[in-house]
Amino acid sequence: MNDRPLVSIIIPTYNREKLISKAIDSVLNQTYDKWELIVVDDKSTDNTKKIVMDYSKKDDRIKYLLNNGKKGPAAARNLGINNCNGNFIAFLDSDDEWFNNHIEESIYFLEKEDVNVCFSLWIEKDLNGNQHKYLSSSEDLVRINNAKKAMNLDITNERIIFPAPDFFEYTNIYDLYCFHTNTMVVKKDVVKKVGMFNESLLASEDYEYAMRIFHEHSFCLIRNYHFIYNQGQDNIHNFIDRRALEIEQLFNKNIANKITFCGIYKCEMIKSIKKLVKNSTKILNKDRFIQFSNEKLAMKYYTLAVLNKNQNSLKSIIFLIKSMYYKYSSRKIKCLLHFIFPFMFKDLKFTKDELWLY
Repeated sequence: MNDRPLVSIIIPTYNREKLISKAIDSVLNQTYDKWELIVVDDKSTDNTKKIVMDYSKKDDRIKYLLNNGKKGPAAARNLGINNCNGNFIAFLDSDDEWFNNHIEESIYFLEKEDVNVCFSLWIEKDLNGNQHKYLSSSEDLVRINNAKKAMNLDITNERIIFPAPDFFEYTNIYDLYCFHTNTMVVKKDVVKKVGMFNESLLASEDYEYAMRIFHEHSFCLIRNYHFIYNQGQDNIHNFIDRRALEIEQLFNKNIANKITFCGIYKCEMIKSIKKLVKNSTKILNKDRFIQFSNEKLAMKYYTLAVLNKNQNSLKSIIFLIKSMYYKYSSRKIKCLLHFIFPFMFKDLKFTKDELWLY
């Protein structure tokens, strides 16, 4: 295997002393052994460093880097990128794990197909151990079939080739989410051209980065499951199953604050993608793209306004005004009056169906 390409694996971490061993073990268990693992510690205050250093003493392919301050996952990944030696780069979060065929199969398809980026499917695991195979339902298969017709996709039982920039435009309009940063294996040359992760985004930075890749590069989606996405209370996004929440639970202060944190950066991510489109020479129907982006921003800001109505009325008012900037409605006027003057429209009801929680 000495003639195979070196794969640099980057794990950003923060206070993961109880979880990071599982992630590192999943790298050690890979059937593909020509790799280096760079663990970037975002200034942990627990025993994360000791655990990683113990691994590195046993296997010199494992390296430990320390951020000079808590900067977030984007900065941690960037530090890893700047210190990697591989021909390909892969990413794994410190609370998740790969199946042992992930790198082997990813490199196989990258060498076989005319692409420089590949992803694979994943399994979502909740706090109770329940598992959900992503993109496996009959509804998902219909969505893939619709995408095939729209983009004339090259599909086999093993993989799907998504073209650029067609997929970039399609997924931003129809939300075909079939990629995850923790299954991405990308040629280092692509990273050099696309640039680094956006460090101003403390959430949704991985989605924004993927979009910049999709704008320029076709990719291969391996139709096999390579990754377990663990739900955890300290997870920035996957801290709870949003599908199982009742409307009353959304007004819980802790849940509302966490979804709000993610939502603010999701809005910034959408704005960043809008800016990319405005400057693009590849996207033909910019007006339609920007219209859908504005509708997403309106929906997300409205959601944040509703979630915060019991916690911070001023914050809700600001979110609602931002929502109306992107899309006006009479209902939002009623909400605004209710947030300012609670005695008005006291019978105003909110439902989960009108909110965008993801």
